[in-house]
Amino acid sequence: MSCPSSISGASTDVGVMNHRVSWSVGASDNVGISSGVVCNVSSPYDFGVGVTSVLCNASDVAGNVGECSFDVEVLGRLNVCLVVAW
Repeated sequence: MSCPSSISGASTDVGVMNHRVSWSVGASDNVGISSGVVCNVSSPYDFGVGVTSVLCNASDVAGNVGECSFDVEVLGRLNVCLVVAW
């Protein structure tokens, strides 16, 4: 199994508190993969602000299961207004 390393991203618009992330996970085996790669979140996905773990697995025809995981961190952008009174 081949998962990406951790992914970080930020919302591109002020006030938007999510970010769309795409990734690819690969699996190979000398006897053949019986199921495609399945992750707890499908790519692409709109992640909310914070850290989310993505867990993936695949099975071969002999019943062996491979797993990998990675984290996605999304930072939000807030519209901050600073008022200074004299």
